This record gives sequence, C-alpha cells and structure tokens, in this order.
Amino acid sequence: MAARCWVLAALVGVVSAPLLTSEAAAQAPARFELPPAPDELPAISVTTVFFSSVFPLTNQHACPSGASCVLGGGGGIGGSVERRWASGFNVGLEYEAWFLNSGGIYEIGLMQAVTAYARHLLIPENVLHPILGVGIGGVLFGDTGAVATAGLAVNLSSGIEWEITDTVSVVAALVARILWLNAFATPTDMVERAEGFGLDATLGLRLGIAISQ
Repeated sequence: MAARCWVLAALVGVVSAPLLTSEAAAQAPARFELPPAPDELPAISVTTVFFSSVFPLTNQHACPSGASCVLGGGGGIGGSVERRWASGFNVGLEYEAWFLNSGGIYEIGLMQAVTAYARHLLIPENVLHPILGVGIGGVLFGDTGAVATAGLAVNLSSGIEWEITDTVSVVAALVARILWLNAFATPTDMVERAEGFGLDATLGLRLGIAISQ
C-alpha cells in the first residue's frame, strides 16, 4: 500500500510540475529592455522662425567713397528647415529677408538670401547648449520689389539653444555674413557699385523659436 502511495505521488508531481512552471513564468515580471543609445535615436526635423537685426561691418565695395551707402543697417525676418541627428549634427536650408537703410537711394534696400548650412550642437544632452555653424548661399539685393544685383554669401554663426519643452526651443545667435556682390549701378545717383572684386560684411543678431517633430 505504501509503495502504491509513493508511485501515485510521483505521478502527480510529474504532471503538475510543468503547470506550476508555466504559471510562475506567467506571473514573472516582463524582461526589462534598455533604451537605445543616444547615437542610435532617429533623426528629427526642426523648423525655426526668427527675427534679426543687422549692422554693417564693412560696406566699401557696395558703397564707393563719396557716394551714399545703400548697404546700411536694418532688420529682417527668416526661417529654416533642418534635419538634426542625436549626435548634434544638423544640415538645413534657410531663407532670410533684410530691410536695410539705403541712404535715400532706395526706398528700402531689400536683401534676400537662401543659404544651405551645417551646424553642430555642443552638449546636445543638456537643456541649454551652444551652437556653431557655417553656411553658403546666394543673395539678391535691390530696391523694395526689385533686384539690382546678385551675389554669394558665406555665413558664420555662433549661438545658444534653450529647450523649454520636448519640442519647443528658443534660439539666439550672432551671424557674420561675408558678401560678394556683382557690379551694379544705382540710377538715382548714377553711381557704379561693387565693381571689380571686393567683399562686404555684416553682423546680425537673431532671436527665434524652433519646433521639432
């Protein structure tokens, strides 16, 4: 009789063991998975709208000695779209329009620029991080609603970005723009401008809002 009881107990144990194992596995917590490394996160798109103030650093090429200057200070608006990677590297395209004091030669001098750029965010994991960038593009310049000349521009930028939410940031930057303008004449005073090879340069202060998605 005792032998039968031991055999019966052994059979019950063999049958019930898989059931207990399955129940324990079902009740065990899910396996924890580590999030991907920052460098493995997908790239995001960032759209920025900004306002700028502009100051001439040198304008002798567009403003010959003794002539009224068409390339003075002013302000502008612009926007950009860019692709940003987790490493902090960005590439993008921006448009900017400046409304400049033109010494009465133009009603308002209008400079438009389309620039392709690359930027790098230093310490991208922080809420506040520096930005360094370089860009190259084309410019159009003339009276409001008209184009008198075209040229090339190189932008050098330095600034900071402050992330106020996961998708919205405030951006402030200094932008130095080196300009080469093709020769043109201003019919109001019959002055030939930007003749030969020469460079002008401006300094701009930007303040904008960036939205990522």
